[in-house]
Amino acid sequence: MNVVQGLLSAVSPLSDGDFADRLNYCVTTVGLVLASAFISGWSFVGSPIQCWFPAYYKAHRLISGWWMEYALDYCYVQNTYFVPMTSVIPRNA
Repeated sequence: MNVVQGLLSAVSPLSDGDFADRLNYCVTTVGLVLASAFISGWSFVGSPIQCWFPAYYKAHRLISGWWMEYALDYCYVQNTYFVPMTSVIPRNA
C-alpha cells in the first residue's frame, strides 16, 4: 500500500504555477492516456491489418483452426504478404 501511495504522490500535480498551468498539466496527461488507450485498444478490438489467405488454406482441414490463428498473428507481427506459386519473382528488385 505504501508503494501505491508513493507512486500517487509522485504523479500529483505540482503546486508551482497558476491555474492554467495546473489545468494544462492535467488535461495533457489525461489526453495522452486516453489517446494511447484508444490507439492500442483499436488494434485488439478492430481489425487494423487484414491478412489475405488463399481459399485452399481455409478449405484445408489441417491448416484451419489454430494454424490459421498462428498465421494471422505472424502476418500481423511480420511484414508478410502472399505470393502465388505460379507468379514469377524478379531476381533484382
